[in-house]
Amino acid sequence: MAKVTGPLYSMTASGKIADAMVHFGWKGLAIVRQWLKPQNPKTADQGDVRVILGGLGRACSPVSNGSQYHIDASDIAGTENTWVSKIVQYVRAKYMPDGAACMAELAVFNALANVALWNSNALALGLSSFSLPYMGMANSFSYGMQLYELAKYGVDQHASDPTKFTDPIYEKALDTWVQGDFDDFIVDIQTVI
Repeated sequence: MAKVTGPLYSMTASGKIADAMVHFGWKGLAIVRQWLKPQNPKTADQGDVRVILGGLGRACSPVSNGSQYHIDASDIAGTENTWVSKIVQYVRAKYMPDGAACMAELAVFNALANVALWNSNALALGLSSFSLPYMGMANSFSYGMQLYELAKYGVDQHASDPTKFTDPIYEKALDTWVQGDFDDFIVDIQTVI
C-alpha cells in the first residue's frame, strides 16, 4: 500500500500501488516506476557465490573488536572498506572466485596434515559449516576451512607488509601449526588489547 502525502502525484508518495507502480524518493526526487517482481533464480553458480560469501563472513565472526587481528585487518582495509569486506574481497580474488576454485581450496585444506586441529579449534570457536540447498558445489564451506582462510589472510598480509600481523605464527606454514600455534592465533583474534 502506497503512502501518499498531499494529493496524488502533487506532493510525495512512497510504496507500491497494486502490482503496477512503485513510488519512492531518490536523491531528493520523487520517482515513479513500474513495479517489477524481484528475481532470485537460485542457480547453482549463484548458490556457490553465496556459499563462499557466507563462509568467509562466518570465518570473521570469532574476531573480537579491538583484538590485534581486528586492528591489523582494519588498518589494511582503510576507510573505504570494512575489515570483513576487505578479507572477503581478497580471499575471493586470490583463492575462491567461484565454486570450482572453492572446491580446489577445500581439497588443499583437507590434505593438510593438521586438518583435525583446524577442525577442532574451529568448532571450539563456534564456527559451523555453511551450505545452501541450491549450490552447485559438492561440499559445504567447512568450519575448519573458515578458520584456515582467516589465518591464511593474516599470513598473506604479513608476507606483503611485515608490520602487520606480527605474531610469529603468521611466519609459519599453516600446515605445520600445532596446538600451541592455534592457542596463539585464538589469543590474536579474541583478546582485546
